[in-house]
Amino acid sequence: MATREMQFTHKALVPVKVGGHSVNLYPVFDTSMSAAERAHGFHVCKSNLTAAPLSPRQILNAMGQQTGQSAVVEGGVAGLLRHFQDHWTNFRNLTIVSWHDSTGTIINNTTVAGDPSILLPIQNGALANCRQPDVKFVRVQVSVDYTNAMRGVSPIRLDFYVELPQSATPMVNGAGNAYTSVTYSGPADLRTLDTAQTASTILDVTYQTKPGQIQATVFGATAATLTQDHAMTEIESKILRVCMEAVFADVFLAVAPNFTNQPEAALEYVKQIFTDSDGKEVYRSVQEYYSQIMGAIQPFVAQRSFPVNVVEKFKSNMDPGLSKFFKQAFPTWSDTVPLEGGLQLAALRAMLKAAQTAEENRKLISHEATAALNATGFIYQGAQTNASQAETTIANHKRKDGTPIICFGCGGPHSWSARQPDKSFVVTCPNKDKPGVKETADVKIAELLAKRKNRKDSNDKRKKPKTTSNTASSDSTSVVVTSPNGRVVFVAQVMVNSSEMRQPMPVAVSQSMPHMLLGLGPTAETPNCPDIRCAVDTCAGLNTGSYRYLMALARKFPHCLYRIYTSDLGAVCPNCAVRHCPGW
Repeated sequence: MATREMQFTHKALVPVKVGGHSVNLYPVFDTSMSAAERAHGFHVCKSNLTAAPLSPRQILNAMGQQTGQSAVVEGGVAGLLRHFQDHWTNFRNLTIVSWHDSTGTIINNTTVAGDPSILLPIQNGALANCRQPDVKFVRVQVSVDYTNAMRGVSPIRLDFYVELPQSATPMVNGAGNAYTSVTYSGPADLRTLDTAQTASTILDVTYQTKPGQIQATVFGATAATLTQDHAMTEIESKILRVCMEAVFADVFLAVAPNFTNQPEAALEYVKQIFTDSDGKEVYRSVQEYYSQIMGAIQPFVAQRSFPVNVVEKFKSNMDPGLSKFFKQAFPTWSDTVPLEGGLQLAALRAMLKAAQTAEENRKLISHEATAALNATGFIYQGAQTNASQAETTIANHKRKDGTPIICFGCGGPHSWSARQPDKSFVVTCPNKDKPGVKETADVKIAELLAKRKNRKDSNDKRKKPKTTSNTASSDSTSVVVTSPNGRVVFVAQVMVNSSEMRQPMPVAVSQSMPHMLLGLGPTAETPNCPDIRCAVDTCAGLNTGSYRYLMALARKFPHCLYRIYTSDLGAVCPNCAVRHCPGW
């Protein structure tokens, strides 16, 4: 993506009500925002939302609304919760923690010796060898592996309760007395039940659709109750808090595809001077530039250590013409500032003051120079300095705003590949394995190769030998223009020899070449002295030492001639040179 299309102006944050709290967020995304601005806005919203006292669900819902990606958020959350749903109903995935009666009290003497996960059998005889009555709830733990959703995440362990169905069974105790045992009468080892068996023998009977938590007895009630919604909310919150980054990654991919997902990336596109999408050069004042820098670091400004040296970015992306004045106003400009956030911010504030001083000094010098030039009375309207052919060529093939190379694949501030000693290329992009990145790089590389081929064909065609004959009239014409202070501007035709040559350099002899006015005469106040146009660079493709031009100048203004030097006669007296010059 072209660099100019990445330029943007950081927008002011807007307060948004989220879960009863007011959070400053980047404005709602729209189609006018560039990929760089959307990426920056995403990280601003993410930083401010995660710092607020909000639940993971509230954070993700607000992110979806601001970025216009609510559907992506809902899809990501549903995928994470579905993974948990596939595990909690299968007792083969669960660990038995404890058994509880109808009041929620733990029962310690209802399991076989050596394995607290297996209940005693329901049988006649001594009560100590029989399953205890009122086995109502079982507390279990599930370990869910989310490494497929997000690398580096440890399995999440979640505790909850399952209500067990109750049935009445006639029994005889060890003394031969009959009694009725009301308890759970299903399999002693619940770990043998798969998802279907768990549903048919337990969940469908107790009407339990979600994991539950035991709520203690209240208002004199004799039995505890199982709350399912509250338990599921807590489980969802734990899962989303651990795996929220996976949903964030989905949202970022939707708003800024193939763009580097780093909060500091926006700094690469904050320049004091840049070219906008219309091709116009935009200049920011020092205060505006500083404000944009502070806006770009919003996603990580509260961190103890910054991920990038913002001070160096401030200096490197400053207006090059202001840099020398800034160095004078900030003597410690070359010192390296540690990445500690407090030190970086303090240095930025100090540099702001120095840069504002430098800006004022440059304006003052510019005004003084303009006033001094106007006071001379010289004719300088045609004396602008234009870029030479070489400078124009170099400017066309370099990045004017000094931005780093943009990756062909992901659009990040790095190269797509690196050239090896054997002239082969190895892909070095850190995001090369992400979906769509390689395909994007292949398209852009193909476009680059096609452009190179077209340019080569054009150059080969232009370099074919051609012969031309350039001639000019032998009549020399000159014009004298008088300025207000008595000085004059002398303009004469430059003669071009007629010769057979290859195709000439594509340089026109015109005022668009870089020239300046040079005043002749002993002093600036001497009347009747010319200002002649002189080439600034070498102008190697032109004949700038025209004998006829110089002789015509000496003939019209002999009092400005100091000495003439020729290869045959050496230094010649001006009077002798004028006397022996043809036409005098």
